[in-house]
Amino acid sequence: MGRLAAGLPLSRVQQCWLLLAQAVAAVPLWWRLPFWVTLVCLGALGWRAWMLWSGRMRVSRWLTVGLLGGLCFGLVAQWGNPARLEPMIALLLGCCAFKCLEMRRIREARTVLFLGYFIAAVGLIFEQRVLDFCLAVAAVLVTLAAQNMAERDPWRQYSLRGFSLAPLRSVGRLAVLSIPLTLLIFVFAPRLPSFWTIPLPDERQAQSGVSDRLNPGSISALTRSGKLAFRVGFEGPVPPARELYWRALVLSDFDGATWGQRGTAILQDGAPIHWAGPRRPAPDWRRQVRYRGEPLRYRVYQEPSGQHWLFAIAAPVSDEFGIGHTAGLRLVSRQPVTQRVMYQVRSYPDYRLDPVRLGAAARARNLYLPAGSNPQTRALAASWRAEGLGAAAIVARLFAQFGREYRYTLSPGEYGRHAVDEFLLVGKRGFCEHFAAATVLLLRAAGVPARVVVGYQGGELNPEGNYLLVHQYDAHAWGEYWEDRRGWVRIDPTAAVAPERIEYGARPLLVDEPAFLADEFFSLNQVRHVAVLNWLRLNMDNLNYLWLSWVLGYDSGRQTAFFGRVFGVFFAYPWLWLVLLGSGLVLVLAVLCWRGPRRRRSRIERLFLRLRRGLVRRGLVVRPGHSPARLAVLSERAGLVRAAEICRLFDRHLYANRECERQIRRRLRGWR
Repeated sequence: MGRLAAGLPLSRVQQCWLLLAQAVAAVPLWWRLPFWVTLVCLGALGWRAWMLWSGRMRVSRWLTVGLLGGLCFGLVAQWGNPARLEPMIALLLGCCAFKCLEMRRIREARTVLFLGYFIAAVGLIFEQRVLDFCLAVAAVLVTLAAQNMAERDPWRQYSLRGFSLAPLRSVGRLAVLSIPLTLLIFVFAPRLPSFWTIPLPDERQAQSGVSDRLNPGSISALTRSGKLAFRVGFEGPVPPARELYWRALVLSDFDGATWGQRGTAILQDGAPIHWAGPRRPAPDWRRQVRYRGEPLRYRVYQEPSGQHWLFAIAAPVSDEFGIGHTAGLRLVSRQPVTQRVMYQVRSYPDYRLDPVRLGAAARARNLYLPAGSNPQTRALAASWRAEGLGAAAIVARLFAQFGREYRYTLSPGEYGRHAVDEFLLVGKRGFCEHFAAATVLLLRAAGVPARVVVGYQGGELNPEGNYLLVHQYDAHAWGEYWEDRRGWVRIDPTAAVAPERIEYGARPLLVDEPAFLADEFFSLNQVRHVAVLNWLRLNMDNLNYLWLSWVLGYDSGRQTAFFGRVFGVFFAYPWLWLVLLGSGLVLVLAVLCWRGPRRRRSRIERLFLRLRRGLVRRGLVVRPGHSPARLAVLSERAGLVRAAEICRLFDRHLYANRECERQIRRRLRGWR
């Protein structure tokens, strides 16, 4: 029977449902693919819809093969190597759309349906926000409704006049009934780690934010983007912005133009990485870190970056598996961050790093300057050193000079080979990377070990959820120098030239710059001055934050803590177990005794009951087993010609698969 039904042709109503299911399932993916791929898929679905409307049901097999070949050629031309995530998804969407062109039988509809379920889940690879989850659920429900329509009474041919939302309503009722079981499984099922990770496309990784190379313009380029870098939820009050320096990289190597770092999966910042976990001996550099005071406790929700580094306030400590600690007081991930990650951190802002001594290798590395680079800055540093100025005095004099003569801007102009010389002595205009690089180079020329640190500074407080939003335009660069008995000391020259940048963030200072958020023309970041739209933006992000915290963030640790709180109360108060067991017994008995609701009559059944009542009022003897044909005969014998015609319409509607419901309603309305 199933094999025979699979070969039956599809009606136009069933095909309309299948096209609708494919369109809804692919919506989250269409804006992530090139425009031409979306246009090809929409064109194929629209072509099939036009064919249904016009009554044409066949497409040449050779035409479908030619379209598929053209799609493959376009994918190779677009990406070069098609064996990657985005071209594979584009090929899947194209194949499904072309399959809809030649879909005629139920067996082909099943193939399209299974592809639709897969496509609905693929969209969650890129994003797991509330909106993406709702779109995926909607796609699954519509696909279930299409499957219900395709498999329901395969021998009956539905016409377009019979199109209704009844399958969707029935699937919706089943989905509502499944919510309690879904919640129960979500709360109590064991939380397992991911068995695989899917790398993001290169285009996504190119927008990852800070890079492991710093040259003039590398940080200021990030202000063109308002994309989110990470969210932070604190346990307790949120610290002021001037204390929020989110470390990402420590750059000690300088080649005359670019600052960088040397690092491998085992060594970072010239020292071994300390990975969190039991029975792992601490490397020597851990003994040089002095953690003092009460820590800041917070949870970071970092967006995908394609890189290994994580973001935290110095000095960070994390017990999460797969997170390592470096000698530069940074956190790194064992695997590249290709999906959103969440991790708990304790940071000790009042710390001391290498306060006793600095190793010879580290000292030489943080004093190195290439021969012949920036000679004027070296001469200035030598003159200040000849005056007997120490590191703190050099920093104070340089910062005072920054505050008097220099300007903080996104468009400082181009600097040549000796960029620091031109910036300090001629241009006097720059962004945070210019000020940080100039300060560190001057200190090195004066014989003080120094290095550049890049990351993010500050963040936007979301008052709706009391957490921080750190965007790409919050990227920042600052410096550190080493001083005896103090260790590494943070210095931020931006605080001297633009203190409002540190106190209030980058946006208020740079909002009038033409290059600021130039890549975010359609973003809500551009309309923050409109109170209603800004309120909408913050509430939407707060909804996503709650989703991250309570749904995606419900990991094994939170599940264990939840069980401890709930079942700990039960163990403390045994009478709660009696209440729980008694309530469960009552619930089971209620389910067993519940006979369920009465079956709801269809519209045609209600019309037939009206006809029977009308015949009874006219003196006709109507028995429960009388069919419409029998009632037509009885009506003719009684002289009720109008009633006999209505009975025959019922007979054609029920047994000849003819849509006569409108005629029946119209004639019953006039037959009283």
